[in-house]
Amino acid sequence: MSEISQLSVEEAKEMLLKRTEEIYEKDILAVIEKKKTELRVREKELSREILIKSIQQYSGDVTAEMTQTLIHLENDDIKGKLIGKEGRNIIAFERAT
Repeated sequence: MSEISQLSVEEAKEMLLKRTEEIYEKDILAVIEKKKTELRVREKELSREILIKSIQQYSGDVTAEMTQTLIHLENDDIKGKLIGKEGRNIIAFERAT
């Protein structure tokens, strides 16, 4: 075939690719834009998943830090008074909170 057209194989190949590109350029660009859009959507979904998992993983730690207060008690008598007889005060605190 290259003998008939008097072109080398490389020249014929280059002409074919150039002609194909000219014919299908709009289609190729449309496919590229479609893939870019799909990637943006997928990127947003992955970002959302990462944020949700991070929030779920660390929310317990943050909640515990913000809602609990540790108080050092000097002796066991004070601890006993806070707990109450048979834990009644603790139960009352739990109900109230």
